[in-house]
Amino acid sequence: MTKLPDSILLILVFLLPAAFMNCDGTLRGGLQELDSVYINYQKDKVPYTFFEPDTIYILDEVLNEASALTALPDGNLATVEDENGIVFILNNRGEIVSELEFGDDGDFEGIEYLDGYIYVIESNGDVTRVDPDNPGESEDASETEFDNGNDVEGLGIIDGDLLIACKGSGDAGSFEADGKGVYRVDPETLEIKELVIEVEEDQLEEVLRRRIPEIDVNDFDPSAVAVNPVDGNIYLLSADMLIAVFSGKGELLEVIPLLARMYRQPEGIAFMPDGTLYIVSEASGGEPQLFRFTPK
Repeated sequence: MTKLPDSILLILVFLLPAAFMNCDGTLRGGLQELDSVYINYQKDKVPYTFFEPDTIYILDEVLNEASALTALPDGNLATVEDENGIVFILNNRGEIVSELEFGDDGDFEGIEYLDGYIYVIESNGDVTRVDPDNPGESEDASETEFDNGNDVEGLGIIDGDLLIACKGSGDAGSFEADGKGVYRVDPETLEIKELVIEVEEDQLEEVLRRRIPEIDVNDFDPSAVAVNPVDGNIYLLSADMLIAVFSGKGELLEVIPLLARMYRQPEGIAFMPDGTLYIVSEASGGEPQLFRFTPK
């Protein structure tokens, strides 16, 4: 039997027999009410079939703890794993093409490319700016207005600024957030400019219950954040098997549960300029994976 994570309780299916699962992880056989929560979201707002990826690539085992993802201008991707000071450059099939050693070990949880540099953030909020041409010359990590209590796990970009998502406390600097917080930060000064998103679990439940009245969201702990360059919407990923999609102004648009059997532990999300979306997952008892989705 396959047990869905404690983060989401689905009535009648807390323990889901594997017999009801297709080989690709989608649900079948008399569980239409469960199918709908994974499948019947608003495709005009979220044009990706998260229940059916275009392709799933198996990554090298050195990325068993891959913790973040970003797109690069040359069409490649970059990731970090959450212990070593190395940026791994991947092609669009998930193969490692180069490695950039930039510093000592740390708890690296977010990565983003901006204006010729690769920014890497640690869970305590410290940021290292890596020059891809001279990674060994990277400056020491710089402190921000975030700390260990924020447990930072998401780093993105929005209109030339950094976007930082908190897995822990949503309060940062002089700002107080209702629930989890996502902040806009100046990439030069690393000062907080704006609280962009506040996330509370009852907000997510309200949207999901339009499809499944008996669903509960017990946890939402952001693990990654990215902005879709096509429409400007913000995708907030949680390893609790949820994606929450917001407008650029922070309005909640849609909530999509992910199949735990398929994703295991999703930790990073990134968009290509044409809207192609990638998600990276830790091995979590299996193999690290890279998921690819094209907009439908």
